[in-house]
Amino acid sequence: MGWPRSRTGSAGVEHAVERNHYLLGRCRPTDAGAFLAGVPSLVVPALRRPRGRVLVVDDDAVICELLASSLAEHGYQTRRASDGRETLYLVERETPDVILLDVHLPDISGYQLCRRLRDDHGDAIGIILISGERKESMDRVAGMLLGADDYLVKPLALDELLARVQRLARRVRPLPRTVVAGLTRRELEILRLLACGLDHLEIARDLVIAPKTVEKHIEHILLKLGVHSRAQAIALAFREEIPSVPTLIDLNRATSGGLVG
Repeated sequence: MGWPRSRTGSAGVEHAVERNHYLLGRCRPTDAGAFLAGVPSLVVPALRRPRGRVLVVDDDAVICELLASSLAEHGYQTRRASDGRETLYLVERETPDVILLDVHLPDISGYQLCRRLRDDHGDAIGIILISGERKESMDRVAGMLLGADDYLVKPLALDELLARVQRLARRVRPLPRTVVAGLTRRELEILRLLACGLDHLEIARDLVIAPKTVEKHIEHILLKLGVHSRAQAIALAFREEIPSVPTLIDLNRATSGGLVG
């Protein structure tokens, strides 16, 4: 069974409001109009194509559904698991791009499960640990040392959650291997972001480089791949499904200004 496709239509304002109340830590229902007026960015149109595959792991079925539904409305394909055993089963069948992993599970600690996933799959999966308690910095550090890419504390802000999931999904999603041997690391990164649906202005913001620099890189990519348009370059990139190219730079390094275009 494949991953369910992301939703193409709105699930309704009321459902979106209820989800956002949980994510923002607002537990009591309120007037939909007033709420949406205060947080206009939370209800947005769904994306045309899946942005990545996310496995949500939480033993609370309501929370699991809220997180999965919110991610689906923002263009992600989602699956849910309630314990460690189900998580391992789903990961072996259909490897996700990102896992949202609650630290308190009925059969195994989220920390232990994180370590096992990292040992079994290396960096092929992005892992975000989620805790329901305010933790000291040492707990966050422990999570990172066990292999987590990120650590969040409930209640979750939807915009922040989406940004962190998006960053990890872009980092781990495979770039199919085409005639990429002649591309530079920067060109590979730009091709990967094009394949994720970003335009040149969004790529410039993500990589902290000038839009004109992005355009110049795209010209070089088209020339090296022997195609005449971005659409052809993306189609060529997805003609074969292969594992990630190891020379791809980490998006964190790019956005932190460590690399210059």
